[in-house]
Amino acid sequence: MRHALAFLLLLLGSPALASDILVLGSLVHEARLAPGQQASGTFEVRNDGEEQASVLLYQRDYVFQADGSNQFPEPGAHPRSNASHVRFEPEQLTIPAGGTAEVRWTLATPAGESRTGSLWSVLMVEPMAEQFQPESAGNERNLAITTVYRTGVQLVTHLGNARDPKLEFTAGSLDQEAGAALLSVDVSNTGDAGLAPQVYAELYDAEGNRVGRYTAGERRIYPGCSARFHIDLAAVPSGTYVAWVIADDGQDHVFGSQLPLAL
Repeated sequence: MRHALAFLLLLLGSPALASDILVLGSLVHEARLAPGQQASGTFEVRNDGEEQASVLLYQRDYVFQADGSNQFPEPGAHPRSNASHVRFEPEQLTIPAGGTAEVRWTLATPAGESRTGSLWSVLMVEPMAEQFQPESAGNERNLAITTVYRTGVQLVTHLGNARDPKLEFTAGSLDQEAGAALLSVDVSNTGDAGLAPQVYAELYDAEGNRVGRYTAGERRIYPGCSARFHIDLAAVPSGTYVAWVIADDGQDHVFGSQLPLAL
């Protein structure tokens, strides 16, 4: 899944948009390792702009919740961070217009690592702000806003066998949008393994007859994080139902919750 992270920088001069730097391929790289083992890989960064671009790479931890909040604390701040296990090069790229550059990463798990389950962090790929500061004419100083997009490449280590893979349904609501019903459910990862569940609802009417399956898609959820899934029930006739909401990661981990619905 692609996570684009934007922040605003106040610069002098005319507005500009720094969105020509793209990370190619998957934004999630993961390895299943034992203590003392390591894995390596690469990804490419492309400059779709018309001028040479400088790009900075740096680490952050990553935590997200169902309310849409995202946090990127300093590397190593989160208890399940693998930032200290990550090596990457180079720390800065200079990419010609229309060109690409390669970034190499290594996940090296220390021999004495005692944690099991999933550890993760992100490698930020960010255009350097200096290149977007236009030259000022004379002594004039004009305030403008430049939007710089940075992309987080997730680096995930799965250590040993997770002791407690677990998902919980922590909240649910039924809303009407433009006359159509939308079921929203929050799923929290309270275990020690990162899971990517497919969430869906199996609906049954008041007589116990199966009405159908309605899907909300798949999201990756790390331990201590949560995600909100939206299930479109616009095609379901008005009535009273029982919904079995299921989170299935496709790897023998299936979690469910029952919800009464009145549409």
